[in-house]
Amino acid sequence: MTTIAVTGSTGFVGGTVAAVLAGKGHDVVCLVRRDPGAGFPWPTRVVDTQSTESLTAGLDGCEAVAHLAIMNDFHGMYADRRAAQDGYVGLTRRVVDAANETGTRVGYVSSDWVFDGTGHLVDEQEPPNPVNFYGFMKAASELVVLERARAGFVARVGGVQGLHQTQESGPRSQDVGFGYFVLSLVDALRAGSRFTVWEDPTINSVATPIVAPEIGALLGLAVEQGVDGVLHFAGG
Repeated sequence: MTTIAVTGSTGFVGGTVAAVLAGKGHDVVCLVRRDPGAGFPWPTRVVDTQSTESLTAGLDGCEAVAHLAIMNDFHGMYADRRAAQDGYVGLTRRVVDAANETGTRVGYVSSDWVFDGTGHLVDEQEPPNPVNFYGFMKAASELVVLERARAGFVARVGGVQGLHQTQESGPRSQDVGFGYFVLSLVDALRAGSRFTVWEDPTINSVATPIVAPEIGALLGLAVEQGVDGVLHFAGG
């Protein structure tokens, strides 16, 4: 099978992607900023994500990289837009340049937030129309992959549901999209609490949810088939 590097593997979606790819027989290598400890379930390589050279060394021998690492702080990215620019676009550029150097295919996991979230059933050729900074950063990162990577694709996902693979529990409330919606709703009902759905003109009001394991399975399939361009990953 294929040797696939995963960035963001200590996170909610990235950990599930790593687990599914490994379960399907791929050799998974997790590129991490710091040693996650002896209990971490997959092989790791510690890299300096600020260094293209370090990322290049991390991708040595990998046929593909599933890039999921971001600045995962919705409020913090507004407080420090320069850091957000680097945590999305800058990091993606470094990953792509490292992949080009090592002949590694890039699979970038993006978001349905590159659209305005007011409609439904848009296809892969629909021009992005983000209504917030997060969506803009994702759309800009997509362009880095589509215009700069010698081999690679963009996979847009939305409303991701599932369990955290490396932490005992994930977030206990809905994020500003529809992520964690089901589990957080169940938790609230069990506690006899009211559940408030996020709603605001600057966040998406429509999503096509997907469970995190489907993302891992579809990424593996896309790598195996050597696809390029934009893909929309949607749950059944």
